[in-house]
Amino acid sequence: MFPRTVVVAALVAAPLVAAATDAPVPSVVTHAGRLFDGADHPLSGAQSLTFGFFTNAVKPPAPDTALWTETYTAQVSATGVYAVLLGGPSDDSGATGKKALDPTIFSTHPQLYLEIQVNGEALAPRLVLGSAPYALASGDSAQLGGQPASAYETADDATSKATAAATALGAQQTATAAALTAQQTAQAAALASGLATKQGTLTPAAPVTLDASGNLGLAVNASLGVDSAGKLGVTPGAFLVNGSAVQHGILNIDGAATIGAGATLTGKLAVAGDAVVSGNVGVGTASPSFNGGSGLDISRPTKGTLRLEQTAGSVTGVEIYADGTGLNFENMNGGRGFVFKTGNVGIGTATPAAPLDVVGNANVSGTLSAGKLSVGGASMLDQFPFYRMT
Repeated sequence: MFPRTVVVAALVAAPLVAAATDAPVPSVVTHAGRLFDGADHPLSGAQSLTFGFFTNAVKPPAPDTALWTETYTAQVSATGVYAVLLGGPSDDSGATGKKALDPTIFSTHPQLYLEIQVNGEALAPRLVLGSAPYALASGDSAQLGGQPASAYETADDATSKATAAATALGAQQTATAAALTAQQTAQAAALASGLATKQGTLTPAAPVTLDASGNLGLAVNASLGVDSAGKLGVTPGAFLVNGSAVQHGILNIDGAATIGAGATLTGKLAVAGDAVVSGNVGVGTASPSFNGGSGLDISRPTKGTLRLEQTAGSVTGVEIYADGTGLNFENMNGGRGFVFKTGNVGIGTATPAAPLDVVGNANVSGTLSAGKLSVGGASMLDQFPFYRMT
């Protein structure tokens, strides 16, 4: 006679964490019931009970595989009542090493069925598993802020999206920087080309930028820079002009500067330090020339003048200029004239032998004063008789 069972209670608790507490829920399933034989007499004593979880409500013709199964020896009361802890470490007989429940069985299968075998005989039908109190309490763990898990991203998804966004942003920034660099390079090249067309070959001493409004920008570096006040600065010894350069206005150089051939200054040139000129200097002419040698060429339509003056105290000096009559020397403000402290002055000779050595004729329209006069090396008193009139 086949046994039959009446299920009194079946409480399922998966190993989940309840939403209201940090304590873990029990990881066993409590199952209880009553056993009767075919004549409705209760079974009692030690009974071999095998339990298994299946996905099918009815055992199919072909054997199906249990997701979990274990056999326990249960002590059944005189009224046929038994109780076991499925997944517990032992049974009523003291036998240990029982198979633990895998919690993923419940999380991956929304509906399961429990099959019970009594002494090897399977009872029918299989029992539907419902929620136990702990499972209901922990069911809220599937929600966060009232939203299901599908409404949120996993950490891996968020990291992946953040990485993708950072990569895309980096690529965009790189492309933007490359575009700006290309634009600035093209503008600098266009500027250099335009200046080179007017002034010859141009090699900028510092990065050059030209914005959409036509503003010229020079980056500050060790040699050439623009300060916060908008002034262009050149460090000493760093100003170099090779080729043709035209300056309009005032050019101030404080320190060493090298100006190559072909530089034209149409304004004022102020030099605070030493000025060393290795070629010719033309004043009033772009092509200084000389009858041999080199030097300073002052060419003016009228009275090209070289002025030498002392500005400390009373202003004195001399102006030297050439006109149609010859070379002229004029004192300024009543100066003393020409004073030669040392050396000889030669007129008509390059090797004067006396303080004033004249080779040729000399005309004196005024008074000639001399302490002693000689002709041909002899005293004029020896050559001509002089009489004192009383």
